[in-house]
Amino acid sequence: MEHVRDRDGSAIVAALIERRGYDREFAHALLDLSQNRAADWPVRGVAVLALESQLLALDPTAMHEIGPLLMRLGFVPSGGTACRSDVLKQGYTSTEPAAFFHQLVSRLSRLAPVHRNLRSSATASDAIARFRQLASQECLLALARAAFGPDEVFTEILRRVRVTSAEIERFEDNAQVIGEARAAIALLPEYEADILARLLGEVRSWWFSAATPAKHNALVSCPVGTCALIIRPPGSTFEFEIKRIGMRGSRALTVLYERGGEPIPPSHRLQGGASLSILQWEARNSALLSRLYRGIHHEAPPMSHVAQLRKVTSVPRSDGATVPLHDWFERPEAFGEGFQAMRRAMTQSLHGFVRERYVLSSVPRLPTARTRAFLRAQTPAQCTLIGTSALRLDTAAAWLGGSGADSYFSAVHGRGPTQAEACGFADAILMDILDSYQPPAAPDHYAAYVSAAFARNREAADRAYVGVLTSLGRMWGTLLGLRGYTEGESFVARNVGLRAVWADGAWSVRIIFMDHELTNVIGRRMRHFHPKAALQGVHKDWVHIVGGHLGGVPRNGTVATLAAIYRPDTAVRALGHDRMIEELRRSYRLTLAHLRDDAGIRSQFRKTFVNSAPAWDAVVGLYRASRVGARQRTAWKGQMRRVMAAYELDDQLVREYQRAIHRHRRMLRHAPYLFDPDGGA
Repeated sequence: MEHVRDRDGSAIVAALIERRGYDREFAHALLDLSQNRAADWPVRGVAVLALESQLLALDPTAMHEIGPLLMRLGFVPSGGTACRSDVLKQGYTSTEPAAFFHQLVSRLSRLAPVHRNLRSSATASDAIARFRQLASQECLLALARAAFGPDEVFTEILRRVRVTSAEIERFEDNAQVIGEARAAIALLPEYEADILARLLGEVRSWWFSAATPAKHNALVSCPVGTCALIIRPPGSTFEFEIKRIGMRGSRALTVLYERGGEPIPPSHRLQGGASLSILQWEARNSALLSRLYRGIHHEAPPMSHVAQLRKVTSVPRSDGATVPLHDWFERPEAFGEGFQAMRRAMTQSLHGFVRERYVLSSVPRLPTARTRAFLRAQTPAQCTLIGTSALRLDTAAAWLGGSGADSYFSAVHGRGPTQAEACGFADAILMDILDSYQPPAAPDHYAAYVSAAFARNREAADRAYVGVLTSLGRMWGTLLGLRGYTEGESFVARNVGLRAVWADGAWSVRIIFMDHELTNVIGRRMRHFHPKAALQGVHKDWVHIVGGHLGGVPRNGTVATLAAIYRPDTAVRALGHDRMIEELRRSYRLTLAHLRDDAGIRSQFRKTFVNSAPAWDAVVGLYRASRVGARQRTAWKGQMRRVMAAYELDDQLVREYQRAIHRHRRMLRHAPYLFDPDGGA
């Protein structure tokens, strides 16, 4: 058809506006164009969104029209009478075509306001611009998975990045990491699993390039302020991430020892890459936590999973050349400008590692030996993650703030937004964090638009706020019950994400915990719980969740950040807090019960740890019950010794318990919901 043969999608939009109902010939022509690999990629996206508009206009009882479309879209196999079972993994609940189509329309209806606005504002350039903007965000188009094949999606991803050589870390000594990766992959629909398999099959290190976009909801992007590659498959609410893909600028990898005159943490001294040992720790501990969470709650945990770990063996130069890893840090002509500063930082880092007892015991004298020593301590590596969210809490709060659209467009597009673009940007973020969304009338500035949007969608915002806090409480209580902690790393707002997903035939909002570099679950490593180290990590988790001070620095906490995002009133804030604590206590009790009675859970720990685990709750309960004056403290210590002796814990552990409780007495007193097996009874 002539009216769909254009280079930028303008004719498609014009033809769509002309139609007030479903047009069979037009709909099938749009499907032809969307699947035509010879057509321009952006035009195919416009065709997909126009096709979705046509399906929304289709009579849901007209199965003679619906059946052929479902077959051509791949939901029903050729000649079949039922949908493919894979639609269940895609988030639908029925394979019966009529029921499935009803849910498909429900999913497509999320963008119904855009389609209505286009028809009611046929001459409005803003409505057309918003339609085209949405068409460029393939992940938001439910039917895009039927238009863009996994092979061409993978080719498009490769076109926008650089790759160099790498070596796969096999984890042959840890079947749990492999098992949890397989469990996460098994939940993926065939389309997403195919794309992921191609990503994992490309045995390369991945790097950003000049062609890598930074925009939100792109097929592949490197968000501003990160060195991660985000992949959002077309028509999907799943997300993949490749962690540490180099720094923007002329040098993908470098070494930094201090910032602002202060030494930076050892794990951050390799800039643009991640240390292999840290990623190995993350993979092992997050896999253990994931397995235990699934065993306790019989559901997938709200956390990212490591699917593959690779060692970097070469580095890309800005001129297009590729340099072997050792040469990059050893040869001035390979590294380029700033080589001497990098070498000084490397030497400082090596001396720091020795002082910190971080892998090294001495600093070699020869430059080549120093390079080898640094690369042993900080072997550059990357990992591919499943189940992430690029929309971190701190980012969402900033983008929904008064200058959010201005800062985003300045960083991504190098200019300010039009009012229509700013409103469209707010709509995209709000659709990411709400299970239903209706755009408001457009006021004259961004902050007023966001406020109006929350006012119109108040129930959905309150529902999401309370729901994600409940999920936070479940994860936190489970981790505490396992005597685990993350030192705040997995709970701080910059490492927690939000994402709207299509599941069980409806939209829902999920909170996702990521960056498990400091996650610590005892497992089989230790015979007993040691609160000296653990309570420091638990304290950091507590502060990063509810707010407080660390090292004299005030922290808002993830709960406050969620409140800044969703803007609940006082009553809903109180309800969210109560639900979080209620779920924390319930999950804590459930986890302890599984540690006691579930052979599968117990098998992941040493018998001595499991048998003595209740001792900690008992002595914390005694401490909270005491007034802890001089006389009471003496009585408490005596009671404590008797309890611990009953669990066959020695005097050294008794002293460790006493000191840890005294050091963290403020947290234990001010947070009675922590380590409370009786649930506040």
